[in-house]
Amino acid sequence: MKKIVVFTMLLSFVFIGTLSAQGLGFGVTGGINMSKFVGDDVDEFSDGVDEKFQSGIVAGGFVTLPIGPIEGRVEALFNQNGAKYEGTEDGTTISLSWKTNWLSVPVLAGMNFGNIRVFAGPYFDLFLNGKMKWEISNDDFSMDGDEDIESEEVT
Repeated sequence: MKKIVVFTMLLSFVFIGTLSAQGLGFGVTGGINMSKFVGDDVDEFSDGVDEKFQSGIVAGGFVTLPIGPIEGRVEALFNQNGAKYEGTEDGTTISLSWKTNWLSVPVLAGMNFGNIRVFAGPYFDLFLNGKMKWEISNDDFSMDGDEDIESEEVT
């Protein structure tokens, strides 16, 4: 059910495009996200393997409302991130990748400084789903698989 709601929201923002009526503004946004895991636990785990960036997309829409000199902006973004690891030891090649999907909702306030517009504020994330894929191979055998990532496993 969550996927249908997110898809419908994103699709409606695509068809709305950029509009302006009585100061209320709508628009779409998108881009590429390059992510990887960081931290002490990751450093310990990734010893001997190559850390790589996991590519994903960011797509969504926003609504803006001018309130005096300040502009309020709420966004709804579909956001993919994760990490990749690859390594070879004693002739065995290991490849791991994680990809997670999130609904991010930034609630921002912005001001114009000449030609520059600056936004700041909190954001909220809702974990939608994720998948971990792995592959192990050497001259004698090859194994691969994938596993869904549950929301309890994401911190």
